[in-house]
Amino acid sequence: MVNVFVLTYFQNDYYLKFERHTDFYYNKDYFGSGNYSYHFVNRTTKAISFYFTLIKKVGNNMKFTLQTYKFASNDYRLFPLYYEENPCIALSLDIFGTSMKHYDTNVKSCPLEKGYYYLRNARMRQSGFPPHVPRGRYMFDVQLYDENVLLTKAKIYIKVVPTNALEVERF
Repeated sequence: MVNVFVLTYFQNDYYLKFERHTDFYYNKDYFGSGNYSYHFVNRTTKAISFYFTLIKKVGNNMKFTLQTYKFASNDYRLFPLYYEENPCIALSLDIFGTSMKHYDTNVKSCPLEKGYYYLRNARMRQSGFPPHVPRGRYMFDVQLYDENVLLTKAKIYIKVVPTNALEVERF
């Protein structure tokens, strides 16, 4: 019997505002054509959509890494938050609302065979993020590996904004 302890959070004191992404890289040995977009699905809600063609099988030994940098003194400086997870496990346990069962997609579980994959109008369940995150601007250096082969990487810039309009932002 395996006991799995999954942290479940609830917060409603902030939301994440996507600013931009840069330095997008993907391994051409694994991916053919593809596209990524962050767009409005209505007047107030943004969603992520992507599609890609996988030309080589990706196994169960994937690794997702996220290193955080906080904007301070006109520069992004290392912030002591590093996250590493096997995305196959995260998908099955619904960590931070990442389970693909909530979305219009054909990415359901690992391994990923060769073929066409898509995700349409996905919105993160932000209430499942950890509470009391410091307000400010952040950069996430995100990387995805299969075994030790880098599949894709990007820098994602976000802003942590309080939901209470009367809270003073200091950044």
